[in-house]
Amino acid sequence: MRFLRGHRALPVILLCVLLLIPGCWSGHELTDQLIVLGIGLDKVGDKVRLTVQGIRPEASISTASSPTGSGGSDQPPFSLLSADGDSVQEALQKITRRVPRFIYGGHNQVFFIGESLAREGIMPYLDLFARSQWSQESAWVVIARDGTGQQLLTTTNLVAKYPSMGLAQTVRAHQVHIPTLFQFLLHYHDNSSCQILVSAAAAKNKTAPSGYQMEQLRLQPNAIFQGDKLVGYLNSSDCEAYAWLEYGFQGTSFSFPVSTVNGAPALGVSLTGAPAQFRVFSTPELGVRVEVDCNFSVTEDIPSPLNSPAAIRELESKLDQVLSQRFSLLFAHLQEDKTDVFNLAEKVHAYHLALWEKDKDRWPELYAKLPVEITVNSHFRHSGVMTKYPGFKE
Repeated sequence: MRFLRGHRALPVILLCVLLLIPGCWSGHELTDQLIVLGIGLDKVGDKVRLTVQGIRPEASISTASSPTGSGGSDQPPFSLLSADGDSVQEALQKITRRVPRFIYGGHNQVFFIGESLAREGIMPYLDLFARSQWSQESAWVVIARDGTGQQLLTTTNLVAKYPSMGLAQTVRAHQVHIPTLFQFLLHYHDNSSCQILVSAAAAKNKTAPSGYQMEQLRLQPNAIFQGDKLVGYLNSSDCEAYAWLEYGFQGTSFSFPVSTVNGAPALGVSLTGAPAQFRVFSTPELGVRVEVDCNFSVTEDIPSPLNSPAAIRELESKLDQVLSQRFSLLFAHLQEDKTDVFNLAEKVHAYHLALWEKDKDRWPELYAKLPVEITVNSHFRHSGVMTKYPGFKE
């Protein structure tokens, strides 16, 4: 009898449990959503232009059937929606009214920002996304050099259907470091208020056969920001040196001359190593010491056999000298422009508080005259399967 009474009560208990289980509400089916992959922000007159790139699920294409990757169709696999407004919110509302779908930005991967807007200041236009419930702080911030964010959102190639996904594939394949919205906001509040963002420009591979000259985004960490404003770009040499110091060497290919004779072949090496260490000292005067440690392997054009410790030490010394010159030139340009992109101000604040409190109001002038000591220690690892140039005669 006890078993029967318990058996009769079981449905009532299950019903009560079901009433307590939460369900879904305010949900949207995938077919009712426009999933955003990329956002472009540009300045047009006194208005801001918002461009949204969304997935078109119905645009099923085959990249193998056409050099353009459109599967024989002229329709792109994505939708581009654009509107102008006095604010980003107003432009977004205009787009929302025109689209018969719910716009979902939780999968947004990148903000492409036009150069004219970047020079004016980007913080007011990123504020909406920083506050958004879509958690877009992990989206990359990329500056459209000599162009607009909308133009970069239309860049297509043979590899990726969507420009924003093509950017993600490039980042994964080549280990490119692109600051995210969260990282930009973090460095925006640094004591130096300076940072480097990645710029992008669309370029065609003109050496490819006709019909296969796909567009590709050329990414470079060279956009110099003071606060939220773009103030200039690093040249290509300084751009490389900055990336090596900030992110380290990651199988980096590098060539340098080992002989003063005109026409002598350059030595090719592959560099690996961690980011540089920056140490601030105050004796006898305030200065900074930059320490770089890297390993290298020879990849081509060994001018002489590396079969003795003396020959290896000579090669290491030459590489140390070449890299030190590159880094010294970078710091000379940064100090001339008073752009503390390595945030040395934060290190002075952390380790020399009294000095910082005394001179923080004139830090840009102090930084411009800051002594910089650069030490490079490179270590030879191997030269492939041989220790000498293949053409070297025994």
